[in-house]
Amino acid sequence: MTALLFFDDNALSIRENVIRGVGKPTLIPESVWYDDDRLNTHWGYPGVFFDAADAVWRMVYQARIVDSNAPDRLVKLVAESDDGLDWHGRDTRATVTVPNRQFRHQVADSGSEWCGLYIDAHAPPDTRIKKLGERKVWASPDGIHWKQIGDWRSSKVDAPMIAVWNSLYNKHFVYGRPAEGDRRWTVRQTEDWRAFTDPVLLLQSDGQDEPLTDLYGMPVLAYEGWYIGLLWLYHGAAPAAGEWPYRFTGGKVDCQLAYSLNGIGWQRTRRDTFIGCGEPGTPTGGCVYPLTVVKRPETDALWIYASASATEHGLTPKRGGSIVAYRLRRDGFVYLESRSGVGRIATKPICWQGGELRLNVQGQGDYTPRLPSGDQTPYQRFMTQGGIRVQINDPRGRPIEGYTFDECTRFAGDSVDWCPTWAGSRTLDTLRGTAIQVAIQLNNARLYAVRGDFQSLCPRELLTIEETGRCSIARGRSL
Repeated sequence: MTALLFFDDNALSIRENVIRGVGKPTLIPESVWYDDDRLNTHWGYPGVFFDAADAVWRMVYQARIVDSNAPDRLVKLVAESDDGLDWHGRDTRATVTVPNRQFRHQVADSGSEWCGLYIDAHAPPDTRIKKLGERKVWASPDGIHWKQIGDWRSSKVDAPMIAVWNSLYNKHFVYGRPAEGDRRWTVRQTEDWRAFTDPVLLLQSDGQDEPLTDLYGMPVLAYEGWYIGLLWLYHGAAPAAGEWPYRFTGGKVDCQLAYSLNGIGWQRTRRDTFIGCGEPGTPTGGCVYPLTVVKRPETDALWIYASASATEHGLTPKRGGSIVAYRLRRDGFVYLESRSGVGRIATKPICWQGGELRLNVQGQGDYTPRLPSGDQTPYQRFMTQGGIRVQINDPRGRPIEGYTFDECTRFAGDSVDWCPTWAGSRTLDTLRGTAIQVAIQLNNARLYAVRGDFQSLCPRELLTIEETGRCSIARGRSL
């Protein structure tokens, strides 16, 4: 199954009167959680997952102690929730031994940071859940009982640190900064969590960023054949003469998007803010660090968990930091939208393997307008009513009989899984094993994704298909 997202136009041959937009996750107000008044989660870096054994949502995170009667240090904590929104610290006192314990929901005690919870499907049960420390790899069977299992670096590095399984290379990819305080983004690879490759530089700030912007970090999500980065941008202020020359105190952190097809070659799509800071005085008014993306199929949505602060970077007053969650529709990272009137896109030629076409689309909602007197063509009605229509062409762009725009049943609603049909309830499965082009008309509508069992064709492959009459593609691993 191929999921075509629209970070760029690489899969398209036509794009007319259509603009690209960046999604806007919405803060879930009831998700804001402050934890204990003696703790600040400005850099909480929450790792959230559903524990099926206990039928509970579990969050593993860190917080800085701001109690004047206690030493200033980071502690490692666990909280639980029935719905993933209303959290409470889990009492671990009877089950977990923590030296110098100060909080009932502690799972470990260390001044070092940890980040990037990773569910390792290739590990034994007792080490299937991992988090990365400044040097160490931590492992757990349940998110409650933790142990150190080795080093992933020879010297420490500050957060964030992220691990992702890369199915193209069949390795664990570990993302992080190259050195402490060095705000660029690199990747290391490992097969066994004992031997790691040297870091490879992926991204750093460039001339299109605002002046004095650092790339603070980039959590990575493996998503249906794509690797999507939640790129944190630190907008720091220049230091005054004679002060510490590195930016630490002051400035805001927000988030853009980056993407990759293999986890190594990264690009940024539009430089629009994906998750921004809230208004002054709100929990997200200073900085926001989106980290963990959880699929909520029952709501057709993604929930993005973040640590946030009401203050600017480097400040940790009491109740200045919180854990928050945002809601994003499925595939809602980027979209294509008709500009004014009817827009049109068409894919490059594809080899259709069978099954049906599925679109994630959002229209204006169906209604019956007052029409001028006289007959209208199907196109005129579409201009008036809006929505989405699909046409299937041959590889050279000529409409296939029975699959034209005018024969397509127009859709004007909101669906993450709309299956287009044509006159006579005709569907795309009847064209299995052929080379085609998919064309889509949008009118006051957005297109988030196209799914189906297909493979894009390069020019040589299309010529071979036209010469042999066989639509069969055998490829090696993608780049």
